[in-house]
Amino acid sequence: MNLFLHQNRIILLLMKEFNQARTQQKLEEVLDSLCRLTGRDIFVVLPKQVDERIPYLKEEIKKTLDLIQRTN
Repeated sequence: MNLFLHQNRIILLLMKEFNQARTQQKLEEVLDSLCRLTGRDIFVVLPKQVDERIPYLKEEIKKTLDLIQRTN
């Protein structure tokens, strides 16, 4: 593999990790805001596997939205 392709591959991998980290951060902020809104006291322990974190946060957001829907 030539150097150009290798450098581009590294850049793409770094961008993927950055995008995943940014998405995770945004989901954490959404979950935090929703929990404050509902009074849900939550302590989040993220999965060790990085690829499981976003689905976990989405599921917790869904649970919190269900709580809002049940109280309305």
